[in-house]
Amino acid sequence: MMTGQGQPVEFMLTPGSCADVRALHLLNLDLPAGAQLLGARASTDYQAQEWLLETANIT
Repeated sequence: MMTGQGQPVEFMLTPGSCADVRALHLLNLDLPAGAQLLGARASTDYQAQEWLLETANIT
């Protein structure tokens, strides 16, 4: 994870077979409201998107 200015603040190493969205569920997210998360495969997990939007206004 990195700031809007590109400064890394957190990362996780996972096996190549681990989808981005699976790793997302393993992160301890404490993000400000309105934060954006980008992921190659997370964009197809609509339940995760809905949960992030409802619980923390994260798109």
